[in-house]
Amino acid sequence: MVFQDIDIAAITAVALSPQEDTIVFTTSSGQLIKVMIDLGRPNEGQKYEHLISSFHSKQIHGLDVCLKKELVATCSSDRTVRLWSYTAGNMFASDLCYSSEQEAHAIAFHPSGLHLAVGFSDSVRLMNILDRRLVTYKTLNIRECREIVFSHGGHLFACQNDKEIWVYKFYSASIPQHFKFIGHNQPVKRIVWLDDDTGFVTCGQDATINVWKLYPPAGEVGPAWSFKLASKIQFSSVACF
Repeated sequence: MVFQDIDIAAITAVALSPQEDTIVFTTSSGQLIKVMIDLGRPNEGQKYEHLISSFHSKQIHGLDVCLKKELVATCSSDRTVRLWSYTAGNMFASDLCYSSEQEAHAIAFHPSGLHLAVGFSDSVRLMNILDRRLVTYKTLNIRECREIVFSHGGHLFACQNDKEIWVYKFYSASIPQHFKFIGHNQPVKRIVWLDDDTGFVTCGQDATINVWKLYPPAGEVGPAWSFKLASKIQFSSVACF
């Protein structure tokens, strides 16, 4: 990864340490690289390393924190998915970098910390985390998904599909027809599960907040509760307390 960060990017700034034994430079891809040097032996090979860790080179679209492990997952318009580890000593480092031909827009950790759901431009991919690798084991036909959220129990996950919300059963990667929720007039922005996983709350670009139940009373269609602003102000996020 270090040589890729050097080979495909231009150097934008250089600094020499006061002891004249280390050079640190930045690249146009947003990386911070260091190399140990010996001015008395300038022709010997040097070892390039990231000063802290490798970083995304473009905008980060999605971020999720694992509740059971000290891991953070991010995805970016640089077409990479990264896993980061953190410790009590505030050590933060990149553990894994997965590259794709498609841009990633959304990411979600399964509560177990063993799986990821990632929304790419062409599909939603369910991925296993295996020995510093991400391996896709299921692809779902949802394009441009920009919000994915696992239920608290991990048995379900909700995906934004334009103006709709599709809720999948995680262990079978299947979706019952009555788990396709339609009610927003504009794309859905955020999804938050209720504490008991019996439903979820959404907000959309149509300035509407909806509360949905997975199993509504017989005969009821649409959200269980809805609130809409009269003005043109749009909601960007929603939370449950």
